[in-house]
Amino acid sequence: IKFGQMLSTRSDLLPEAFIRELSKLQDNTPELPFSTVEVILNEHYGDWHTYFSEIDPTPLGSASIAQVHRAILKDGTKVVLKVQRPGLLPLIRSDVDILRTLARMLDSLIEEIGYFNLPSLVDEFERTIVEELDFSRERHNIEHFISRYGDKAMFEFPTPYVELSCSNILVMAELVGKKITTVEPNTEVAHKMAHAMLELAFEMIFKDGVFHGDPHPGNIFATPDDRIAVLDFGAVGSFSPRQRDLLMRLILGANVGDCGMMARTLMALGHPTKRVVISDLEN
Repeated sequence: IKFGQMLSTRSDLLPEAFIRELSKLQDNTPELPFSTVEVILNEHYGDWHTYFSEIDPTPLGSASIAQVHRAILKDGTKVVLKVQRPGLLPLIRSDVDILRTLARMLDSLIEEIGYFNLPSLVDEFERTIVEELDFSRERHNIEHFISRYGDKAMFEFPTPYVELSCSNILVMAELVGKKITTVEPNTEVAHKMAHAMLELAFEMIFKDGVFHGDPHPGNIFATPDDRIAVLDFGAVGSFSPRQRDLLMRLILGANVGDCGMMARTLMALGHPTKRVVISDLEN
């Protein structure tokens, strides 16, 4: 499911029909029964009723790694509970082994696939998804984003409740909204949101060297007051100063139409899987 979500944003790799089907994985995944969720909660809290006056048994969303439920704290505060699915690590290991076998097979059978280095893509996917299993990392990521970008009027981030969270449970303030793709295109609101997202992306990448690693539409909401809510900080990556410099050179090369600069920069940014003729890449 997680790999399918990632591929659903890769229109450079797959045709539109595949993208359309895989996009269904962004917010339609099998639900955990609430009885299982209660077992997980009680393992951490003893009795979840101690801290919560109410938890909605119907999930707000069900994703590949976790399920999210609306809840109300004892003081009446509305929050969301992100509860990790049980027994994920062995499942992930076995699924990744299957993906790796398929990637190697495709890599050897289809010449054009070689350019994408699918086995390395699977290796990187395994590393990031295993890191995502520790919700403490996600909580720290959210706190970093709030400290750096929380003053931006167009954005909302889900404030975490540290004392109620652990490695497999994350309690956050509730953010209300719909998928960003529901916003009517070419409207004033759409243009305002697009400009704000580009501005944030630019600041993140070129000023701070960080990025949200899973920005599919299921994780970016348009709020009722026309702001942008950013969710799911399990995968946050970073750029080194050298990578930032190279990305800037790539943009400058595109701006001035210097294909030679762009080709050389791409070579420096990536890891060529075979001999590359620079003049061919320029063309």
